[in-house]
This record gives sequence, C-alpha cells and structure tokens, in this order.
Amino acid sequence: MDGGYRGVAVRSRRLRRYEAVSDMMEALNKDPELRRKMVDGGFEVIDVPYDKVPEVHEGPHPPTT
Repeated sequence: MDGGYRGVAVRSRRLRRYEAVSDMMEALNKDPELRRKMVDGGFEVIDVPYDKVPEVHEGPHPPTT
C-alpha cells in the first residue's frame, strides 16, 4: 500500500461490529454524489470490505521510487 489512506477505527472486540461498519461504509461509498465529491477532492475511492483487509495489507504492492 502506498500513500495515505483513510479508514474508520472500531473500538470493539466483536466481529459483528467490524462487519456492521464495513457494511455501512459500503453503502456510503455507493452514493454517486459522495464518490464524485471525493474524486473532485483528490481522493481515489476504493472499497475494501472487512473480510478482504488482510489481503490488501499483505500485498502485492507496487515499488516506490
């Protein structure tokens, strides 16, 4: 992973809380107006559901120069 990224901190030990926040963010990210505003603000919007986070963090990652 390269560059900054934004996320939501969930202070819970309950898996269902993480899944609920993941589902909420997925619903928000489906809003075309929100996506447009994010892109206009310089963000590249990606959707990574909670169950896929380990795969994203483990790689592969492009080389940095």
